[in-house]
Amino acid sequence: MGKSVRTMTLVVPGLLGPLPGMDAPAFPRPHAPAAERLLARGRRAGAGAEGYEAVLCGLFGLDDPVASLPLAALTRLADTGQRDAGWWLRADPVHLRADQSRLILFDDQVLHIQPDECSALLARLESLYGNDEDWHLEAPVPSRWYLRSEQAAGLETTPLPRVIGAHVDPHLPRGPDAARWHRLLNEVQMLFHQASVNAVREADGRPTINSVWFWGGGRLPQVPAAGWRRVWSDDPLAMGLASLAGVERSDVPATARDWLADAGSGTHLVVLDGLTAAVSYGDVEAWVQGVEAIEQAWLAPLADGLAHGGLRELDIQPCNGYRYRVGPGSAWRLWRRPRPLAVSG
Repeated sequence: MGKSVRTMTLVVPGLLGPLPGMDAPAFPRPHAPAAERLLARGRRAGAGAEGYEAVLCGLFGLDDPVASLPLAALTRLADTGQRDAGWWLRADPVHLRADQSRLILFDDQVLHIQPDECSALLARLESLYGNDEDWHLEAPVPSRWYLRSEQAAGLETTPLPRVIGAHVDPHLPRGPDAARWHRLLNEVQMLFHQASVNAVREADGRPTINSVWFWGGGRLPQVPAAGWRRVWSDDPLAMGLASLAGVERSDVPATARDWLADAGSGTHLVVLDGLTAAVSYGDVEAWVQGVEAIEQAWLAPLADGLAHGGLRELDIQPCNGYRYRVGPGSAWRLWRRPRPLAVSG
């Protein structure tokens, strides 16, 4: 297979939103003609999953409902490089803010947790639960905390990115053991309320680290043989999946032109997750700027690669429940008129 015979699956969560007000005529439209043309002329089909975590795991043959996917074990593999047979749960530090009768969640994009703050709060958690022989806590990254248990908990959870900026109550852990974990959550909140770390943050006018979010429980799974030649991603979930599947991983190049110059033949998976924060927090301006940056650096050069033979097929997955396959013959679908991204689907 020649170098020019290659295909790409491009996962871009947030490329089509959702954002508040996207259906309104006055909603800002990114200038992204290449993206609009690719989506219009591509063959749209159901992706089999919706949401970044489910889509990415599905691309590695893990088709469980997102509430049951072992996301913690997978991201920990990327963060530590260590395989462990235990049951792992993410327990990420968050800020809960009261908004009338609701609690709204904010993550490290707002908190910017420092290593010393992480160590101090983790020590408080260990003082409360450290004598439990079944538990082990670790934080290889200040914003990603992990809890290990020999015994699996009967829990269904919601991934943290899906709860950012939202009312937490509908997303709290569910399942046979949910009541116990709700009690633990209350205990953690009381423990953090008394922490000197938070007294300092409050005095400085910074949001406190006043809770954790439990999600992604499970053990490292077996994955089917992956068909990817290489995975290009800086995201820990994609990195963990690649490691588990034994697929070579590389950092994401700055532009598709760099990728076209470097990538060999075969089927490649590229993950661009730079729009996630803007969509999570409903930041329309940041989303518009992010889409236009991806247009310039990636989608326009990829469209050129499709036109001139550097790329045989492009499968765009915006994680909205659909995929858009652009390949030989797509250029002739001239009747498919491009539409602005904010109204595409």
